Amino acid sequence: MPSVVSFQASANSQRSSWAREVRQHDEQRRQMDQERLSWQDEIREHANDSLRMGLDRARWDHERDLWTIERKQWAEEQRQRNLHRPFWGPPQRVSDRCLTYGTREYTAKLYNILTTEDWADKCAKTAIEIKGRTHASPLRCEDHGSDEGIHGYWLVKYDELECEPAWEKFWRGDCDHLPGHRRWESLLWNIHPGDDVYELCRSTPVTLPTGHYFATAKCEDRRASSNSGPRDWRGWLGKWDVPDSTCND
Repeated sequence: MPSVVSFQASANSQRSSWAREVRQHDEQRRQMDQERLSWQDEIREHANDSLRMGLDRARWDHERDLWTIERKQWAEEQRQRNLHRPFWGPPQRVSDRCLTYGTREYTAKLYNILTTEDWADKCAKTAIEIKGRTHASPLRCEDHGSDEGIHGYWLVKYDELECEPAWEKFWRGDCDHLPGHRRWESLLWNIHPGDDVYELCRSTPVTLPTGHYFATAKCEDRRASSNSGPRDWRGWLGKWDVPDSTCND
């Protein structure tokens, strides 16, 4: 029969083998965890690289488009000079001020006018391209003197996303304002200092929760109001009266 000593030695050997296997298993798990963390870091870095590449590509595309427009304008200016016809310089915003929904004012200087010519007539009949669209004539023309020259002005009602505010949550009001109609109200947001806020409020379109569409709104300045009734709202408030059969009860 095996002795007690040989049995203990065998048990100790078995325990040592188990301990080695446990250590090896723990080491393998540690290495796998490190590899998983490394993979996650690589995935995040790849995602960041993709995002940066996308932003860089968008910026390059935008700069390329601007360069194409400027080159086209320069070529047109050269052509008009050769023909001795009036032409507009590069159009620029008068300011960052939003006049109505989606609208800003642009200006440009008129070149190649002879002193003997009727500048107002030439200004009114000279077309211009602004952000890819042709305007046959300016809204108005102004003579800024011998140093500044003749300038035209246009209202641009497209591609002005900063001038497109939106309506916040809607409040369903009562039937006291117009027979057979219910009053709905909402606050205007995404407006900026210097904007013509009343005109923005009045001209911002809306589709109410009822499905009714309005191109304009009645507006009220509630910025300084001490109490807005059931809603303690502050800001520019839009109002709409919607036909409602329950208001006839």
